[in-house]
Amino acid sequence: MDSLPVLVVVSLALGQAIDRPALNEADLAAKLEPIYQQQAAAYEFRLTTDDKAIAPFQMVEQPAMRWTATGNSGAVYIWTQNNLPAMVGCLGAFVANSGDVEAFHEFHLLKEESIRPVAIGSRYRWQPKTGCVPATPVTDAKAPAETDKLRLVQMRQLARTFEAGMITDNGSTVLRLSPTPLFRYSNPAAGIIDGAIFSYLWDLGTDPEVLLVIEATGNSETSSWQYRPIRFTWREVYLAREGKELWRVPMHNESRRSVLLQDSYVTCGLGSLAGLISEATLPDDSTLPSP
Repeated sequence: MDSLPVLVVVSLALGQAIDRPALNEADLAAKLEPIYQQQAAAYEFRLTTDDKAIAPFQMVEQPAMRWTATGNSGAVYIWTQNNLPAMVGCLGAFVANSGDVEAFHEFHLLKEESIRPVAIGSRYRWQPKTGCVPATPVTDAKAPAETDKLRLVQMRQLARTFEAGMITDNGSTVLRLSPTPLFRYSNPAAGIIDGAIFSYLWDLGTDPEVLLVIEATGNSETSSWQYRPIRFTWREVYLAREGKELWRVPMHNESRRSVLLQDSYVTCGLGSLAGLISEATLPDDSTLPSP
């Protein structure tokens, strides 16, 4: 099915004056998460190489994580194909300079192949030219252990050897690693013995800004580790290990320049959420830029 999803979000009825309540991040998150869930389920992602007989990516029903920051909240979702992560997305809301609460959606394709076009709101069309960055071997790590439990210990230890950072208005900020993976998976038939997605968080809340995919690949006789950095913010971010920078991506502002988005990462603003109305639809003429 190639139809593009229709997204449901909270909005203010035109012409209706509403007293804006004091924002509480926990309350805001609780009220908006059912909306995030409905929005996420409406998306349909398919590889360009897939025919109609192949099912689209499967959304993991529960969020991989929920986060809050000052005046912000969001939920992170994972989509899989053949039990392997294929897409990661964050559906959230933030407080703009005007004081209005505005929605945003961001996604990063986790496959190296591209996907078919997807609508994000009524303004944007996402059609990435390429997939995510290829994985890089970790040549100095011990071979993957034989048990799930020990491999998780190894993956956590390996994630700690990396440093993820972000450029903010105050300069370079080192992000903190969350020891609990967002998602863990395996598909031995595809050569993935074990894998996990780790997140690096800003100190201002618990919003993930960089993701790190770590995988044990091979078979029972020969196996090794590989990693893949994933940006999860519009800000400039980097990844380093043992004092050596391995990866850096500049500030991302594609949705401010175009309505046809072609990068493997995308973030789009979807308009004001002023007045926390439980059920409404986003106006079709929403044209707000990405946060």
